Amino acid sequence: MKIISSKLSIINNESLFLWVFSTIWIIFSFIFLYLWFRDYNSLDNTARIVIPLIAILGMATLIPFSLSKNILKVTFDNETCKIEILKRFILSKKLVTFDYNDLKSIEIVETKDSEGDPYFNLNIYLKNDEFYIIKEGHHKETLEELMQKLLDFIKGWV
Repeated sequence: MKIISSKLSIINNESLFLWVFSTIWIIFSFIFLYLWFRDYNSLDNTARIVIPLIAILGMATLIPFSLSKNILKVTFDNETCKIEILKRFILSKKLVTFDYNDLKSIEIVETKDSEGDPYFNLNIYLKNDEFYIIKEGHHKETLEELMQKLLDFIKGWV
């Protein structure tokens, strides 16, 4: 979170890990395929099937999944009373702007992660029933502090 005069920016970069992991996996997949082509005659039958299968299935799974994830930057501007939401994907970005008047509520929602542990999302809800997860994590206290700073920042405007 960064406050610059009349602006407050919050960045949710949870997807960055997935992007880095996917890039490393794809690089190793290409290395596997290179070795497979180079050493094809000396490989046993199992390796001839398994190596390209792992590489191709890994890329076929991770590439679309990585392309669908985004890094979200939400900027609250007290000068213009606008909320700017920048969705940055690997190959593109999308900017959406709303007025403070379009803001319905700011809430922390408890969910579960893949292992069943509590996981929390700091959401902003708009009057048109859209919502954005502006920050997420396992530590509710951190999100509560961020929510309070955000509410203090836009106090009097909303």
